[in-house]
Amino acid sequence: MGTAHVLEAARTVKSVRAVLCITTDKVYKNNEWPWPYRENDPLGGKDPYSASKAAAEMVIQSYAASFPWAEGKGPVVATARGGNIIGGGDWSEDRLIPDFVRAVTSGTTLTLRYPDATRPWQHVLALVHGYLMLLAGLISKSPAQFAQAWNLGPQDPQQYSVRQVLELMSQHWQSPELVYMNNPLPEAGALALDSSLARNNLGWISPWDTERVVAETAAWYRDYYKAPSIARELTLNQIQAWRQGLFK
Repeated sequence: MGTAHVLEAARTVKSVRAVLCITTDKVYKNNEWPWPYRENDPLGGKDPYSASKAAAEMVIQSYAASFPWAEGKGPVVATARGGNIIGGGDWSEDRLIPDFVRAVTSGTTLTLRYPDATRPWQHVLALVHGYLMLLAGLISKSPAQFAQAWNLGPQDPQQYSVRQVLELMSQHWQSPELVYMNNPLPEAGALALDSSLARNNLGWISPWDTERVVAETAAWYRDYYKAPSIARELTLNQIQAWRQGLFK
């Protein structure tokens, strides 16, 4: 319903030219297969979170179809389906990296649900970069080619499990004590995105592979906790390193 309210508001405010809706890699009907999901694969979800995001996608599609921008009835609309975002500055509850950070800084244990589950890990800068490219396209003179769903996932050919990401984080910082949850809620075991559409049609690429992404994430938190006042400097330095990677 939140998605519906935002799209309705955008439709009634004539100065709004475009809306980019952010959903998730978990919108796809997960078959636990080893190959990545493409934008035209069926949506669905066996757990409430995935089902809610797939429902949001249905709302988005219905607004785009019912109030077409080409007829002046609403803004041009696109959807970005991002992978698991990591990077500095996130302290949300029940997320892998923030939970890792809390365990390290407080000396408590880290509880894992599915240590061998694989996810499309990527740095927050990759997603922000992709979002800005899509928005630029949506407000361009030729928005039609951008008004669709887009996967924005890592391009690293190797898939990394929760356990491997934590091992990499520990290498660049320190390792907390780990415990494993009994009878966790249902969750996909394997998940990967095919982002060739964004790579080929947008020119969207990530200059950092997964190991570099995890290393930069660990470095941000590690250095922040040494001197919290340098958070802005840490972030700007990583943005500069990202840009240098894009244009080298």
